Formats: sequence, C-alpha cells, structure tokens
Amino acid sequence: MNLAIPRTYRTAVAVLLCLSFLSLSVFAQHTYDASQHADPRAPVHKFVLPASVVQYTAFGFRSVLADTYWVMAIQDYLKWDSVDTYYPEYFSIISALDPKFEYPYLFGILTIPSEKVLRSKEWLEKLVDRGAMALPNDWNIPFSAAVEYHTVWKDVASATGLLRRAVAIPDSPEIVQRTYAIYLMRKGTDYEQSRALLTAIRDTSDNPETKRIIEEKLTLLDYLELLTRASQTYKERFGSYPVSVERLVGALHILPLPEDLKKYPVAIDLSTGNAFVR
Repeated sequence: MNLAIPRTYRTAVAVLLCLSFLSLSVFAQHTYDASQHADPRAPVHKFVLPASVVQYTAFGFRSVLADTYWVMAIQDYLKWDSVDTYYPEYFSIISALDPKFEYPYLFGILTIPSEKVLRSKEWLEKLVDRGAMALPNDWNIPFSAAVEYHTVWKDVASATGLLRRAVAIPDSPEIVQRTYAIYLMRKGTDYEQSRALLTAIRDTSDNPETKRIIEEKLTLLDYLELLTRASQTYKERFGSYPVSVERLVGALHILPLPEDLKKYPVAIDLSTGNAFVR
C-alpha cells in the first residue's frame, strides 16, 4: 500500500506555512513599531493560551517553547500591572513544558506577589507547589517563598512553615538554618526580619538577576521604613496621616523614591500610617 504524500499536497502545505510565517512576521513588526511610540511605563495587557493547552500543542518543542515563554516573562515583568493574569500564566506554562527548569520558579516567586492583589497569593501558592513537586530537593523554592510571605503579607505562619520545609532539605546551607533559627525567636521589627531574609537569598544566590532584584527589594524596604517613620512624625505634627506619599515627601522634605524604583506604586495606609506597595 502506497502511503506517500502527493507532491502537490506537500507543496500546498509548504506555501501555507510560508504565508503563515510572513503574516506573523508582519504582525510582529507592526506590534514592535507601535511599541516604539507607546509610553514605556504603560502596562501591557495581553492574552496567552493557558498552560493546559500549550503543553499539548508543543509537538516535541517543549524546551524551545519553555525558553520562549521565559524570555517573554523577563521582558514583560516591568510592564505587568500586578493584576493581569497573563504574567503568572507564563510560569504555569513554563513549568508545564519544562518542570525541572529551576530559575523561572524563583523569578516568579520574587515578582508575582502583591500586597493588595489577593489573587497573587493564590498564584504564588500554585507556583511553589509545582516547584516543590518537580524539584523536591531544592531549598531555594520554599525559602524564597517564605521571604515573600513575610515581606509582602506579614504572614508569619506561612513563612514559618515554608522555612521549616527549606531547612529540612539536606543540602540547605548554614545561613538558611541560621536565618530560620533567628526567625523563630521573633526578635526585631518586621523590617529587620524582612531584611535578614532578603539578605540570605542575596548571599546564597549565584544568579546576577536574582541578586539585582533582591538589592532592589532591599532598597525599597529601606524607603518604606523611612516613609513609615516619617508618616508617624507627620501625624504628630499635623494631626493625621498624609493622604499621599507626595504630600509626605513635600511636607517633611524627604528624598523622593529613586528613579529605578518608581515602577513600585508606593502608598500610605491612612489607618496605620504604614507605607506599602499597592
């Protein structure tokens, strides 16, 4: 029985593939040209296929697709509004395509959480669970998640449980064991504990991008602590907490947020005076 594909059919398929590629190229160029005139700080909103669909349409190119979505996640991080679901979906897709690819778990853990976006806690939990299942001997995943639960939500119970999981992994370094012991003592302010946890990640990571993100978070933490203390001074002087960071900065002549941190929308909680990232 002859199962050879007719030449005319092969030619037609080749032509269709070429036309599809050209169409995608034109669309990509148009999108790129439009982006050059857009506000570089404006949030990006997009639709991505869910991981449950992508993983079954990879056709043997799982690693290539995982790398592609990984690059997209890095590029869109600064343009994400902390609400749109496409960004956490990137990490679902990557972990479905290449579950042993460690760094996207860590990058997602450090960039997805948002204090005022309740769903981000759910996104983080799912990402941590997938990472723990794929890489059960990787202490970085539960430790990094513990840092976010403490610094973003002040969720001591979840942070303690994740730290306990991290130190139970045989290869966890001494600094992680020591940080867990100090954390259990509950000594120091939330800022001091957050700083100790972030510093432990920075000092144990060999990835330059992770170190850069942690240094950025440490600088932001210092500024939030400064604003919170200043907010208390403002209330003592004027009788109420400042309605905005701008009002506080202007009234007490505080240096504004550094330019490279302006992507973080900092605000003042009018009931407590604490500074936070929206």
